[in-house]
Amino acid sequence: MRKRWRTPSRFNFKREDLTSALRKVHLPRGYPIPSEHSVVGMRLVNTFEEHFGDLDGNNEEHARVKLLASSISKSVVSLASFKGSVRHFVCTGIIFGHMPSEMSILTSASLVRCLGDKAKFVNKLKIKVRLPSGKLVVGKLWKYDYKYNIAVVKTKSFPEFHAAHVHNGVQFNSELFQANLVAIGRGYESGELMASGGTLLHKTSRLDSQELMISTCKITKAGIGGPLIDSSGNFVGMNFYAKDETPFMPVSILLKCLKHFEIFGLRWYTDCKASTDAAVDNDPADCPRFLCQSSISAIFYKDVNNNCYTKLLSP
Repeated sequence: MRKRWRTPSRFNFKREDLTSALRKVHLPRGYPIPSEHSVVGMRLVNTFEEHFGDLDGNNEEHARVKLLASSISKSVVSLASFKGSVRHFVCTGIIFGHMPSEMSILTSASLVRCLGDKAKFVNKLKIKVRLPSGKLVVGKLWKYDYKYNIAVVKTKSFPEFHAAHVHNGVQFNSELFQANLVAIGRGYESGELMASGGTLLHKTSRLDSQELMISTCKITKAGIGGPLIDSSGNFVGMNFYAKDETPFMPVSILLKCLKHFEIFGLRWYTDCKASTDAAVDNDPADCPRFLCQSSISAIFYKDVNNNCYTKLLSP
């Protein structure tokens, strides 16, 4: 039987159809897509949808992490910022203030920062908050500190959700370095609770900040802004994201910022020259992007700009 080859017009049709489908999926999320002249074969990495942890395991460690995550689950939310209809950033947040009319959420200031210039904030962003129940509500930026990369977002109050006791922070001593820790996050689209166990490390962050500490808890970008707690449920700090480590801002620094927000309503500064401006959370190297894969069992497009081949669809 004679083998039938694809005609160029048929191949081009499928390529255009695939490109159109990718645009519908990725552009509203703020993700890049390969050009129409690229080959099919890229893998999108560093997305906000990447899961971390395992709350479905059956061993003792999984049970411990799941129990601790569940104890604070009604305080953990997910937030997304939008420029028009295009998503700008996604992160986790923790409810730390609960009034009859509004709730206060502590999160990462990367939610509203410019990627190219971290000292600037994107104007006119819309903020949406995914509550523990899965409901989406509107949030409003209240205060932020670009030096320490933290922000407070306020939203409508719901009595079924709890304020975490962030003011009951732990003391950083030798015992804490031996304690089990849990990093917690929540997916924005799925609403899924995520958690990962670990310990405190005796090292400083590779980022240019003396204040940042490091834990062995493995998270993805979905865990940015999420709480780090100890085995007693005490608040240890707020997680950031870096490629090879999980830095966090200790509760002592966070409480000083929050106190200054309440008293002065301004950003809180210190004479210490170190800051978390150096690539915490939104390092361009960690941005969502397509990477080449070694497999060639697929239809390929060539990325002319990066001179590489990428796989988007297996045959």
